[in-house]
Amino acid sequence: MDRLWLVVRSLKNEAGKQDYKIQKFDAIKLGRVRFRVKDFRCDQQQMSEKELYEQELREAMEVRGQKDIDDAEENIQCRICWSTEDDSHNNPLILACKCKGTLGLIHFQCLKSWVLTQKQEKPLTQANLNVRSFYWKRFECEICKTMYPYTFKIGQIIYKIIDLSNEITSQTKSNYILLESMPLDKNTSRNIHLLTVTDQHSEFKLGRGHESQVRINDISVSRCHAIIKCKPDGFYIEDNTSKFGTIILLKDKLRLKA
Repeated sequence: MDRLWLVVRSLKNEAGKQDYKIQKFDAIKLGRVRFRVKDFRCDQQQMSEKELYEQELREAMEVRGQKDIDDAEENIQCRICWSTEDDSHNNPLILACKCKGTLGLIHFQCLKSWVLTQKQEKPLTQANLNVRSFYWKRFECEICKTMYPYTFKIGQIIYKIIDLSNEITSQTKSNYILLESMPLDKNTSRNIHLLTVTDQHSEFKLGRGHESQVRINDISVSRCHAIIKCKPDGFYIEDNTSKFGTIILLKDKLRLKA
């Protein structure tokens, strides 16, 4: 079934602005560039802990473990540390890519540590201290080239391969929103932007121009394509009369009104 997208400029608030109230795990498309809202904190929580967990569980990619290896006589071990230990709660041996047999087995913590070595951070500027951008040039298996997801799951347990808890914890008193840039075409890089709200800065411009706090280098994106605003009841995204529009992927539970 074709997915439905909501055009932000078709919405109007009381002030006549074209904006949309952001929800966690929303997919937002600016031109042809897509972002996913991975997390945010605002003054009023929109989802209960149970609802958040259930949504995260649906978003995570199901992976297999060592018990799923066909040949039980093979030497079961992590391809990085060579250990055979399998802690199902904290450090399971998983098949995170399309590599066959034991070649594909890797400890979750080993994979997480390898991904951490690939992380780079864009230097902060004095004019843009509220946005931290993290970049992974390679976010794929070096052997089979399968792109890794943001989170895995085994049964009801969720494992986050990218953990920015330290960066977020350093801003414990501040509201924030975490945006993941979805790859275009066969690009396997990954970008994540941490937008931190302060009393002096509660709006963030997204676009191709130099005045934008989140720079998007794509011709389909306007110079100031959209603006994310933090309000007491949550984060909103406002289309800035962009050429190709700002649209939101409708979730399965949503239905268009007749």
